[in-house]
Amino acid sequence: MNPTIAERIPLVCRNKPPGLPLQARIAELTALTVEPPGADHHQRVARASGALNFAALIASDTGLPDLAGDLCWRQHKIFTEAGALTQDIAVMALMPLVNIARLLIREGDGNAAYELLQQLYRAAQQRSATIIRDHEIDLAPLIQNHHDHRKICTELWVALLIDGARALAREGRWTEAADATHWSRASMAKRSGLSKSSIGRIWRDFGLKPHQADTFKLSTDPLFVEKVVDVVGLYHNPPDKAVVLCTDEKSQIQALDRSQPVLRMMPGMPERRTHDYARHGTTTLLAAFNIEDGTVIGELHRQHRAAEFKKFLITIDKRVPPELDVHLICDNYGTHKTPAIKTWLAGHPRFHMHFTPTGSSWINQVERWFGYLTDQMIRRGVHKSVQTLEKQIRDWISDWNDNPRPFVWKKTAEEILESLARYCRRISDAAH
Repeated sequence: MNPTIAERIPLVCRNKPPGLPLQARIAELTALTVEPPGADHHQRVARASGALNFAALIASDTGLPDLAGDLCWRQHKIFTEAGALTQDIAVMALMPLVNIARLLIREGDGNAAYELLQQLYRAAQQRSATIIRDHEIDLAPLIQNHHDHRKICTELWVALLIDGARALAREGRWTEAADATHWSRASMAKRSGLSKSSIGRIWRDFGLKPHQADTFKLSTDPLFVEKVVDVVGLYHNPPDKAVVLCTDEKSQIQALDRSQPVLRMMPGMPERRTHDYARHGTTTLLAAFNIEDGTVIGELHRQHRAAEFKKFLITIDKRVPPELDVHLICDNYGTHKTPAIKTWLAGHPRFHMHFTPTGSSWINQVERWFGYLTDQMIRRGVHKSVQTLEKQIRDWISDWNDNPRPFVWKKTAEEILESLARYCRRISDAAH
């Protein structure tokens, strides 16, 4: 497909204003209507198609869906009247039809969009005609040989995979949407009629990974920006005559005793442990990570209440030299904001609280330290009692403080916010 035209093809939902002012986009559209000197038949077809597609996109962006749909049909008509076409141009003839489905998604009719995409794919598979929104669509003239057939089926399968999943999600058909996007190469090859190697090439070409799934979490804190700027500002420019402590609780640490002895690592064999275990209770670790030198103040409690957090604040008050202010970075857990805690803080004015945005534990450096503790001691250990577990945690913290390692926070608040903005733009069409 012509890259210049391909850039303008997707008529997907935009939750942000167009990148260029309307007049600038119209000027760009006008330039597309000028025939370049020496253009051959196929180049003229591609250019006319690009102009109509760009016009349809502008119409859709400016709230004129009927006009956008009419322009898509006119774009498709160019191809049906153009005679024999090269393979790449023939594939472009499908895009106005796919864009009709995208317009339907944009208008909120995901069911009609999904049915349209299925009709197109079935017609391509069978090299036959179909009726789409009162228009007869015959794909047979676009298919001159087996290679053309495979190419067109591939393009429409990708559209069904990506836009079809978005159409289903638009209608709240989440289970079907998940089924439409989670495949192995073998299952997709069986469903689509393509070879497994072709499926692999499609995935690589379009950057698709339907065999994988990942997690994400976006904060809905109305003060998200202010809190990010505040916390990251402490990391990059800590105040003079003060200590900055990243503070949090690691609750429900389980004392687990494996049902059989752990098999230690040997050449050619990793350490192994049984999957089943006996539980002997839990404990909670309250920790304060010093961002300057990497040392940790830790305290273990069997309960996780405001009373225990107050005791931990008293411990910090005793451990930090009295001439230094204390800046605590905490999450928004309720025990950090009770009346008893507020009263204690009011009586200790050298303490300053800084709260991370809700759902954003990644910004608190102590969470990374908890990760080290979990990977190196808790997960690998065998603990026959809570007392044994607590002793091992205290010993591990003591060893850490003998050779502390502070973390280096590199990202500025501006870089973090821009990165999140880019991510939000990427997922803005994922039915959020």
